[in-house]
Amino acid sequence: MVGTDRIYNISNSLQTFSRGDTEQKVLFNLHEGINSTLLILKHRLKANKIRPDIQVVKDYGKFPLVKCFPAQLNQVFMNLADLSVRINARDL
Repeated sequence: MVGTDRIYNISNSLQTFSRGDTEQKVLFNLHEGINSTLLILKHRLKANKIRPDIQVVKDYGKFPLVKCFPAQLNQVFMNLADLSVRINARDL
C-alpha cells in the first residue's frame, strides 16, 4: 500500500507541476506548486556521499490564490530548489 500511495502522490505532483498554461492567467495555489516541486525533487534531498539529508521546513503562512501561469511559476520553484541543493553540496 505504501508503494501505491507514493506512486499516486508523485503522479498528482507531476500533474500539478506540469499544468498546461493557457493563454490567460489562472488562479493558483502556491502551496500546491511548492509542495509538488519538493516531492518531485525529494530524491535530491536525500543524503549522499558528499552531504547529509537536506531538511525542508515548510512554514508557508497563508497565501491567497495567485493569478499566474502555474507551469511557469512551478519551473521557477524547481530551479530555485535545484540550485539550493547544488549550492548546499558545494558548501560542505
